[in-house]
Amino acid sequence: MNKLRKFRNRALMLSLAGAAAFAVTACGNGGGGGATTGGKDADAAAKNSAIVTKPVTIKFSRTDNYIMEPIDNAIKETLGKKYPNITLEIVQQTKGNSIEEQVAAGTPSDIYQGGSGTVNTLKPLGLNFDLTPLIKSHNFDIGRIEPHMLDLMRLKSDDGKALLGLPYANGFNLMFYNKDIFDKFGVPYPKDGMTWEQIMDLSKKVTRQDGGTQYYGFAIGGNWYTPFQAQFGLPLVDVKTSKAAVTTEGWKRAFDYAKRLYEAGGNDPKLYSSSGNMFYKDKVLAMWISNNNSRYMSEMNWDMVSLPSTPEKPGIGGPSPYNVMTIASSSKEKDAAFQVLDVIFTDEVQTAIAKYGMPSPLKDDKYKKMLGQDAGMNGKNVMAVFNNKPAPLLDDTDLDPYVNKALAPVMKDVLAGKKDINTALREAADTGNANIEAAGVK
Repeated sequence: MNKLRKFRNRALMLSLAGAAAFAVTACGNGGGGGATTGGKDADAAAKNSAIVTKPVTIKFSRTDNYIMEPIDNAIKETLGKKYPNITLEIVQQTKGNSIEEQVAAGTPSDIYQGGSGTVNTLKPLGLNFDLTPLIKSHNFDIGRIEPHMLDLMRLKSDDGKALLGLPYANGFNLMFYNKDIFDKFGVPYPKDGMTWEQIMDLSKKVTRQDGGTQYYGFAIGGNWYTPFQAQFGLPLVDVKTSKAAVTTEGWKRAFDYAKRLYEAGGNDPKLYSSSGNMFYKDKVLAMWISNNNSRYMSEMNWDMVSLPSTPEKPGIGGPSPYNVMTIASSSKEKDAAFQVLDVIFTDEVQTAIAKYGMPSPLKDDKYKKMLGQDAGMNGKNVMAVFNNKPAPLLDDTDLDPYVNKALAPVMKDVLAGKKDINTALREAADTGNANIEAAGVK
């Protein structure tokens, strides 16, 4: 990990070059709103000295690309009732307004919202901040949050203890399927709890031509290896050596699974380059592993089942993609910023998040029942989201992207019959290590 820390420090110096006027400082006393005190309850607010009652504006920066108007509306409405002194300025990160560019301009946000990778982005900029003191000073009931979600967040810290953010919404990887294709060929639909081998068999039955149209059985959206990496517990980088860790038996097995699945599904290059369009636009793909894309499926006859697993580890899901709220170390209004986070975990906002199609991180089962009600998931197999157990915790590192980008090209060569799996993995490791070295890690 020392090598990784050196890398982070080097990235920090590079990122702040030309921005000497801005100094990243851990301002404030570590407080932050998270109590149950509302703006209407002046007596209760007075008892909690960390509650900010003066007028203050909190800059809230969104790092993802979703249009989240229903959730924004719920946040603003609840914030107005609970902490009317706080004005929320929501900014979307676009070109010219990235985290790095905000820092360079000396105008960082108080809160950053996005995927779990947000914490990794903030690290080299010195913007990460442990929320633990804020949680304590405002009596925030962290016990409401699923423990494994908090454990995932703690993995992001150097000591494995600090909470650099709070998971405000969970994610999921499922297998979506086009019911019309299965109906066309008289093939039974997929079911929850299937194995990857069963999916291979099913895929072969719906991979065929009909009426001049080629139909394909199976593909994985995003990084093809994601579900296998999670289920098999495969790191991309050895944290002790800062070298690529992809020549193991586990990675060979992952490649083998993917190769057989893609071959069963038609083995067309489009399956690993444009599978999303093939599924919900062209409607020629029968089964598709992805996170929640239900908004794109309104014009097709679809449903979903739990992620397939291996016979020896049945019911183990994929990664736990999650969304986080962080407070920047540079914020001068950490107390008020945490009061905004407090609002994120109210029933009003968590209800909006669940209905939007993002599972709540809270333990209360009522949010499961309302999942996706406003996202076209009514009448679908929503409980498939919760059928599998979370995959084993797998920490990522700052160096993962350098190895990640070396895997996709060699997988294409394997599927094209140009390389065997062992050769492909050796080349991926060599390229990944070269990428790491080029980044300046010695």
